[in-house]
Amino acid sequence: MTTAKMLELVSPVAPPPDKRAKLAPPVDDLHGKSIGFRIQWNNFDLFMQHIEEKLQKDYQPRAIPRFDMIRDPILLDRAKGLPVRSGKLQKFIEESDVAILGLAA
Repeated sequence: MTTAKMLELVSPVAPPPDKRAKLAPPVDDLHGKSIGFRIQWNNFDLFMQHIEEKLQKDYQPRAIPRFDMIRDPILLDRAKGLPVRSGKLQKFIEESDVAILGLAA
């Protein structure tokens, strides 16, 4: 007589967060502000070039700093959940009045 083997099926979906995150307050005006871009996936920087041109034309930002996590191997540690070993993230935070971190699909 053979015995049946049992498989346990588990869901790959993470449970929802305990608390809903609060959104940052809306920015009243972008004129003269430093508007940072976080680049965290391939070709996002190409898309953001078009946004940057629009921002330059319409809002004349003081600066547009970029935080590129794709091309900087030190910053890739952050994407893996490891501590960032450089001051680049802190510099990006300090240089940016507002930041575009990504787009919802």
